[in-house]
Amino acid sequence: MLNEFFERYLSKKILPIWTILFFDVVIVALSCLLAYILRYDPWSVFLGPIELSTSTLWVVFVNVVFFRIFRTYSNILRFSSFVDIMRIVLSLTLSYGLLSVISLFQDLYGTNLYLPTFSVLFIAYVINLAMMISFRVIVKSVYDSLYFGKKSKVNIFIYGAKEAGINIAKAIRVGMQNHYRLRGFIADENELIGKVMMGVPVFANDKNLFLRMEEYQVKTIIVSPAKMDQLSKGNMADTLLDYNVKLLTAPPLSEWNGRELNNIEIKKIEIEDLLQRDPIEIDIRKIADQLEGKRVMVTGAAGSIGSEIMRQVVKFNPFSLILVDQAETPLHDVRLELQDDWR
Repeated sequence: MLNEFFERYLSKKILPIWTILFFDVVIVALSCLLAYILRYDPWSVFLGPIELSTSTLWVVFVNVVFFRIFRTYSNILRFSSFVDIMRIVLSLTLSYGLLSVISLFQDLYGTNLYLPTFSVLFIAYVINLAMMISFRVIVKSVYDSLYFGKKSKVNIFIYGAKEAGINIAKAIRVGMQNHYRLRGFIADENELIGKVMMGVPVFANDKNLFLRMEEYQVKTIIVSPAKMDQLSKGNMADTLLDYNVKLLTAPPLSEWNGRELNNIEIKKIEIEDLLQRDPIEIDIRKIADQLEGKRVMVTGAAGSIGSEIMRQVVKFNPFSLILVDQAETPLHDVRLELQDDWR
């Protein structure tokens, strides 16, 4: 029980929730004070400390109640998101709205509860909202700059400039800006080529693409799920892989379920993803039975396919390996490789 209390409220790994609540209470009180100073003469405000302190206590108490209802202090500040900001907006709007209603009844019936006037509450609401949001944004920005500042971001292009590609770009800008830097889109549609979307250009999927990638220092492309079929049917994937371009993709939009995409879900495209059929399962034992202890000849052994066949065959311990090719120098290089790696 004691350990659980310590981990929840006094942990050093994250800022304890009571600390966040304390900062929020200080911001509420400071907002109320600034609102009085802006609304009235500063000297007259401090000449009535009882009214000022009582009004501030009212504002703090009501806000703490709504903080508790919406749990605005329960998030980890360095991971604050749009949802957390909306909780703050909703909590402050309802708390100051309730205080304004009570203040109007106070003026209407002539009672003196030492509540701030409507004008003071409105000024305090604006200041409070701005300060609480700014506090979380500053903490998140400082954490990101300290934690991710030394890590290099990956420059990327997104293949697909329609709905799916745009949503991936938005997800990167919101939650993965510390991992990826969006430098442009790649499009097949003529009406999109040359346009600027989300502050970056849209490039054509043509022979000049690699020049653009070199210009923008891009070696990674995230392929929109809507473009996966087109990528697998053409020669684009082979060309990109020949240039050592890393291909990634994201889940289809139907699998996002209204949540934000995260870095873990951006995955490398495997060769199986590009096949227009089910992968062929190879029986290694049957291949071994046919090659082990046998004389094997590989024709075209100096080429890319032939040399790879040689590398695979030699693993099965053939009795002898005969390499045939009309290109003498590349064949000699293959023979040297064979001598170095498989003696």
